[in-house]
Amino acid sequence: MTPVTQAQAPAPVRPRRPRLTLEWHRTETGCLYRFSGIDLASPQVAGISGLYLVGVGAFLARSLEIGLSNDLGGHLAAVRRELAGRTPDGLRNLSVTWAAAPPEHQDDMLRYLANTLHPLRISRQGANFRTAEPWPVNIPPEFRAAGPELDT
Repeated sequence: MTPVTQAQAPAPVRPRRPRLTLEWHRTETGCLYRFSGIDLASPQVAGISGLYLVGVGAFLARSLEIGLSNDLGGHLAAVRRELAGRTPDGLRNLSVTWAAAPPEHQDDMLRYLANTLHPLRISRQGANFRTAEPWPVNIPPEFRAAGPELDT
């Protein structure tokens, strides 16, 4: 019997990470926010560190952009200014939601969202995205319906 060398040893199996539940912000009626109408200077978004999703449509949002920031209000204000001039209808059909998330896991959560939703653009504001290991998080149903099939 030949001894197993280090080159032949199987790679260590990483334990599956549990799905984290984020509190995605919604209007008082339970809808996604219209990107053009949200007050990004309000305390519920300004200065918050976390993740965000911007989508086209309100009920079946196609992921336009996802990202993270240490100041979601300030970063989303810059995204809104940029998208206002680049999208055919301005901001009229864009929806947004965001969730506070622990900074030490934001890169991993963003990687999971990117792998799952396949957005047109990923903002890596302050993120070490390339080496992040996907950490499953809940996704708002409006975005789940628009993306590829997900494991539940």
